[in-house]
Amino acid sequence: MSELTFKGDTVSKFGTYLPAPYISKIDLLDDRVTTYISIFLVSSGDDTIDEAILAQLESGINIYCMHSWAAPNETDQFGFSESDWQSVLNGDVNIFKALYDARQNSDISSYNLAQLTALSTDTGAYWSKAEDSYTEQGQKIIRYETNVQYVFADSAATFGTSLEMWFEDPPEFWYTYAFISTYEYDATTIEDELENIRLLANKTSDVSYEKVYSEGIIRRLYTEYFDSDDVIYDDIPLQSLGGFYYTTSGISHDQIRTYFENLVTEFQTTTTVMTSTTSSDLNNMLDNISSTLSQYGYTADIIVQLNYLRDLFPSKSNGDIVGQLYLKFRKRIYNVNQAAESGTLLNSRITRNPKIIDSRTPAAVASYATSSHNDDWESNHNSYLYDNSYYSLNEYLNATGDSVYYNKGYFFFDYEKAYRETSELSTYINVNKLHKLFSMGPVYEKFRVHHAKVTRTETTSTGGEYTRMLSTNLYTNRKYPQSQYYSSEATAPSSTYDAIAGLGSYENSYMVLRNVLPVEEPPRAFGSEEVDNYLLMCLEFVDEFGTRSPTNFDEYEVQVAITDNSIEVLDEIAAQYQEVITELEEYVNSAKEDCAHDTVTGEFKPFFIDAMDNLYGDNLQNSPWYRSAIMYNLHRDLLLDTFDGDMEKILEAVQEIVDIIGPYTGNKFSLDTFQTNFETLYDSLYVNSIPGYDGPSSSDSAYSGDSGGASTEAEDEDSTDESADDSGTPSDDPFSDGYSGGSSDSDDDEAMESADEDAEDPTEEGLSEEDLESADSSSDDESGMLIYTNTYTIANTSDAGAGMPPGELAYYMSYRGAWTTTAGFTTVEWTEWVYQVNLYQSTIVSETSSGTASALYSFMASLMENALSEETGGWAQIMTDYETVFDGGDLLSLANATLRLGSPISEDAFANASDSSTDLWAALTGWLRYMWGAINSDGVLEPNDVSNGYST
Repeated sequence: MSELTFKGDTVSKFGTYLPAPYISKIDLLDDRVTTYISIFLVSSGDDTIDEAILAQLESGINIYCMHSWAAPNETDQFGFSESDWQSVLNGDVNIFKALYDARQNSDISSYNLAQLTALSTDTGAYWSKAEDSYTEQGQKIIRYETNVQYVFADSAATFGTSLEMWFEDPPEFWYTYAFISTYEYDATTIEDELENIRLLANKTSDVSYEKVYSEGIIRRLYTEYFDSDDVIYDDIPLQSLGGFYYTTSGISHDQIRTYFENLVTEFQTTTTVMTSTTSSDLNNMLDNISSTLSQYGYTADIIVQLNYLRDLFPSKSNGDIVGQLYLKFRKRIYNVNQAAESGTLLNSRITRNPKIIDSRTPAAVASYATSSHNDDWESNHNSYLYDNSYYSLNEYLNATGDSVYYNKGYFFFDYEKAYRETSELSTYINVNKLHKLFSMGPVYEKFRVHHAKVTRTETTSTGGEYTRMLSTNLYTNRKYPQSQYYSSEATAPSSTYDAIAGLGSYENSYMVLRNVLPVEEPPRAFGSEEVDNYLLMCLEFVDEFGTRSPTNFDEYEVQVAITDNSIEVLDEIAAQYQEVITELEEYVNSAKEDCAHDTVTGEFKPFFIDAMDNLYGDNLQNSPWYRSAIMYNLHRDLLLDTFDGDMEKILEAVQEIVDIIGPYTGNKFSLDTFQTNFETLYDSLYVNSIPGYDGPSSSDSAYSGDSGGASTEAEDEDSTDESADDSGTPSDDPFSDGYSGGSSDSDDDEAMESADEDAEDPTEEGLSEEDLESADSSSDDESGMLIYTNTYTIANTSDAGAGMPPGELAYYMSYRGAWTTTAGFTTVEWTEWVYQVNLYQSTIVSETSSGTASALYSFMASLMENALSEETGGWAQIMTDYETVFDGGDLLSLANATLRLGSPISEDAFANASDSSTDLWAALTGWLRYMWGAINSDGVLEPNDVSNGYST
């Protein structure tokens, strides 16, 4: 027995006097439209009587399917406009009349833009009997189904007729109708039948219809009205002036039309005895009423539309005929509104139409639609290595009193833009969409900065060259950019020339990658309108000139070199898509069984629906039908620009697919078509398009849904990389903090020193010594790299400013300097500074709550701000202010500390912060000492940069 039960009024569902055909499905194929039509008959329970009814149907009725459609056009001839056919749906125009009038146009007739097909009534030969179903009262419903195919071109059709597609654009509208009539349509007799249109209407059943296309798009959404039992109301409801919808049990559309047509007739008889002006005003209002009745007479908002006319009356006074019409018109509006509200209240809902199935094969594509690659980038290096730079020429006196010049400053490289516009990945796809659709920023491991260098050259009158180059090489086994070592080279035209002395001290020169933070942005991130945490690189350098004057050199040439393996990102994206193929395949296999779907209609059965609901009902977003719909449309937009990045359109397309393949409203045939389309996209745009991709195709017999062709690097196996960054920043942050560098004090022509000695231990990286040596080997071969260059002017010596000698301070950036301990100033190397600050911060976090720790950082930052703002401010002032708050006193002191911090602090934390013998006191004051030393060195690091911890 079928589990399908029909609710509500079976008369309205199946027909009042004649059976009303039901359009169960419309399948849009590449070369045809197939319409599935059903007829429902309520069984009497007597098989003999039922057979007699079928025999009567086969001999006494005619079953029709009809299509009307047109491309966008501007003609006003009947049949080309969607509104012409809407009048058929409203009941204003008989469907035979509309067909006859439309086919009077030669184009409509020649191209079958309106076409009627008579279906055979031989239920045994052309109709298949579906499973029986039942009403709520237990009556058996007999259902027969067939289909009619409208074929585009001259292909043979099993059952149906051909249509000629004479345009490339989608139809502006496409309506499909099904109905029954005792009249057998004949082009030679239709004119006679139309002479008695009422009789013809009585010979015709209710018309079932579907709007396949409307206003140029497939019509997926429509409004349904439900009664209190959640049963769909099959008739057109009435909307009251209050905005609610009611059944027509209180008053029908025909009664409303007759009521107001009588009013129009009553006043039309008075126009002959009036003045021309009054007559004109009256006639205008009568025409408005008649027009509204004609246009909206069979719509839900007929009362609302009539009520709008009240504002158009030129007079509302009982003293003239127009005003008298207004008063009677207004009273009738109130009367019909009251009658409508006596009907049964309905609820309106926007629902999706599961009947329309788009089984068309997507257009074949041989390549990706758009890319973000800038083909002219090599002619516009300054768009990446910016002209804007910050450096200055400085001067100091050496031990013998001679002037020594050095440049110190920063160059900026737009890594984010380079990744989006110059990478190999950007030649295939629009990389900007990776961020927009997948929240996927640059993958540093696939687009590594290999090295950066700055070079100055002096050409002598004889053609010889003095050259000085500073460079920094970056780690090649880390998930974020970090300088591994820097080097310095000097060459002279004569082998007897002391290049080191003449071109500058290695000891006081370096180049290194630095983190840079914007002043007016939140810590740790640049931001833009479209990209948060924008990736901008800062290259710091100090260049001492030695005995060669800066005036001998015209400019610096700065170069950044990148190893580009970004195409592997596409491999990983394809691998993610590939995983969903497996999930979808498992779902499709579950739906293949006969017990899962109706073999005739493809509709999923309750057994299958319940099984899928048990599996995914509480987690629909992870269901295979939902994940595959999302993946399919995201990748269509990424690769083909199908939706132009519009997320609303993408989500709408996702919902449409979910509706036709999901178990609740989906269809097995639609699921099969979608699976084919899903796999075709993968095969054509990933397997066959990515250079070197070795993932399995969707038809591979060994296919298992593994990550396949997604390549990885050996160093990626270390998921934590905990020791790679002494600052404790998570290593999976593509641009984490903790960039650091070293310097060279070697006397050789080529000197190098590790920028982060702690990270040199291969065991801390999780790699063998051989792996580390291979991973960090730096080749000078730039032939396979992307090279970005720019030039910058060297200032004249007259512009040099007095400054501190680089000396040992050159090892450190503005953060690195000397700061006081209890006994004067000492110098601490950068790696030690980072290590020590990390220890302090770990202690602060472990000894306090997260809220208290944050409040303590803000408090200590305020101490430094006060010290900077006061002329006498210094370390002593900071400690005095600290001890004023943390004095170890009673509850009153604790309350004062809470007030000063702006956050509650526990008694234990307050006591420990006040006691110089505790770990918390040592950590707080130690953190203050290290930060104050860095800030007070040259003031580049602002106090607000350290309010939530230090920035490096």
